[in-house]
Amino acid sequence: MELDLDDPERLGHSTLADGRRLAWAEWGAPRGTPVLLCPGAAISRHLGISARAVAALGVRLISVDRPGLGASTPAPGRTLADFAADLGELVELRGLGRPALIGNSQGAPFALACAAAGTTRALALVSASDEVAAPEVQEALPPHLRDLVHLVATDPDGATAVLRRFDAEAMWDLVMSGAPPSDRRCTAPGTSNGLTARRCGRASPKERRDTSATRCSP
Repeated sequence: MELDLDDPERLGHSTLADGRRLAWAEWGAPRGTPVLLCPGAAISRHLGISARAVAALGVRLISVDRPGLGASTPAPGRTLADFAADLGELVELRGLGRPALIGNSQGAPFALACAAAGTTRALALVSASDEVAAPEVQEALPPHLRDLVHLVATDPDGATAVLRRFDAEAMWDLVMSGAPPSDRRCTAPGTSNGLTARRCGRASPKERRDTSATRCSP
């Protein structure tokens, strides 16, 4: 089966008890088996899985914008455990029971936190990435990424100013500068994977307005 990513079939948000909004996108039958997705860094809820694959498996895939990404309300100072609590509340609000969960790239640490909190009954990590702020991980980062992580920890306002200059193409260049040759080949400009990845990294003008107040915090 030839697979590609498709636009979400349903977009929406749920309002948490503290008034914040957690936005989501769905593919598959509304009564399908719920599977949640934690996308990677700077990737919005528009990242999903081929609609044909989701339909064939009878899955209802729900991709969630973390606070401060896409259309979800920012939550400065949040922790991994805070996100697990948010997702647990979302699951309860939407009546999803204990769904399976996928963590992609830097969405993996968030997915692991949800699994540790008992929010999910099964967990899959796809191209998982470590928490880049962990001291044991920072030494393995390229120098420009290590400097950015240090800036977030020591000068949140300065990091915010830097990151606000990032658009989809700048984020793409940052990620691909540290990517192995195999990833660069399959996400090259003009390939379906490359076009899809660029599309999923772009927020709509409304989503950019929704997150314009996002501030970095250690």
